[in-house]
Amino acid sequence: PVFTTPHLIHHVQPNIKLILLLREPAERLYSHYYHLGYGSSPEDFEVDVSASIRYLDRCRAKSSLRSCLYNRTLFKEMPTPLFASFYDVHMANWLEVFPRNQIFIMRTEDFDKSKKKYLLQLFKFLNVGDVEERVLDRMSNLAHKYKSVRKDKAGPMLNHTRRTLRDYLREPMKRLASLLHDEKYTWDDIYIGN
Repeated sequence: PVFTTPHLIHHVQPNIKLILLLREPAERLYSHYYHLGYGSSPEDFEVDVSASIRYLDRCRAKSSLRSCLYNRTLFKEMPTPLFASFYDVHMANWLEVFPRNQIFIMRTEDFDKSKKKYLLQLFKFLNVGDVEERVLDRMSNLAHKYKSVRKDKAGPMLNHTRRTLRDYLREPMKRLASLLHDEKYTWDDIYIGN
């Protein structure tokens, strides 16, 4: 597409400050899969991931990755929302329209470990000013609002599927890390020991 969501937002609100929370792509896909009601088991997910990779690879043999990720027909045919895990392509679209200093980016895994630290950084980014320690403590200790009952019922992703996705998404994650000038967006620290 010539115009994407970033273009529309920029047209209405060019000075907006954007906040982006990125989750490890394979785990994001697994949660998204159950959230949208695609399947009911880790085995279903593995079959659907393999099919989605085949669909996407077939498209990529003829078109650019970006073109494939925005292909409405492919979007409807794929049995998983794999397209959303290509953070590099989507981030490039946003950075074509908005300067990097208007986008606050953090990883879910980092935020979950150090909520107070990232909230302070976020408040600074938003020019909120000082926040009382007790308010910050309360915010840091809030429980997750959304819980995926379907995902919890299904259980964890199969290790084989996780490895398949990590391998398949390795290059896009490297491109994202390069785009953001930050190696943590390869999620290699998460993968060590897994």
